[in-house]
Amino acid sequence: MLTPQDLPEAFELDGSFRDLYVLDTTVDDWKALFNLLRSRRAFSHQLFINGEPAAIPQNPDPGFPDSPSLQSGNVGWSLSIDLDGLQLAAHFFSPEQIEFNLDPKQLNAETFVELLNFMASLGRALKREVLLTPENREHAPIAKYDPRQDSITKVPATQQN
Repeated sequence: MLTPQDLPEAFELDGSFRDLYVLDTTVDDWKALFNLLRSRRAFSHQLFINGEPAAIPQNPDPGFPDSPSLQSGNVGWSLSIDLDGLQLAAHFFSPEQIEFNLDPKQLNAETFVELLNFMASLGRALKREVLLTPENREHAPIAKYDPRQDSITKVPATQQN
């Protein structure tokens, strides 16, 4: 398992966030994320629909910017996950990618382990890679969960775009 010393760039306080990405997703992948959150009470979460706290629906149909409900002026959906003090936030920008942002100021040895556990759980649930990247750099991961290997590894700088 990776340690904080393996990924110093994740902890770098450079004024930007870090992101978790699952790329090339569909609404079904978002639904699988919701099923994971419902089934794993270890991931404390809060969903907001149109700015109001809401329970995750049994058969959620997430609101994205191009959905008819949002074009009528609704705010849409947002999701917050608390990993023992590390806050992950998703804003439902597009069904084609799941994106969470996190503040590296909240990372420490304990929350780093929680982050890795979340990455692995999400990757297993979706059967997809989960990338940890600098802010808005989905094609330059610093670590990734690989579902084929069921492991999280550091991405060497030579493989980062």
